[in-house]
Amino acid sequence: MRETPIQLRAKAFYNAGTTYLRNAELQQSKHSLQEALKLDPEDTSARYNLSYVIKLIAEQNKEKQSKEKTGGGKTPADANEEGANQGSEARNNEEEPDSKQGLQLQEQQQENMKQVLEALDLNERSVLDKMKRNYRTSGRANVEQDW
Repeated sequence: MRETPIQLRAKAFYNAGTTYLRNAELQQSKHSLQEALKLDPEDTSARYNLSYVIKLIAEQNKEKQSKEKTGGGKTPADANEEGANQGSEARNNEEEPDSKQGLQLQEQQQENMKQVLEALDLNERSVLDKMKRNYRTSGRANVEQDW
């Protein structure tokens, strides 16, 4: 069964999201997984990974807030428990990169992702064109009359 361009794009975003997750780049992971779900809302793996990323972001935010408020008095275990209890709040809070450098990096990564997807689309078109040409030429069988 051949995949459609939309399915390929969804897979590309999913793969990028899981790669970002492995590299602890949570904001980029969240964005890529959201894009994958926009293209394929039935993808349960992308949905699960997105919820996991949101939970991790919430835990990080709680840990940062607790360190800022108490001067680092809470342990990471305490911050993890609080982040787990308030994971649903993180879905409502879209995080922005902290600095211009982070924003530029994110924009560059998005542009790179677009270029990859455009290259895949162009490659698919050329393969389809080649298949059409081969079908047209092979469709005309040379029949020799032996009478």
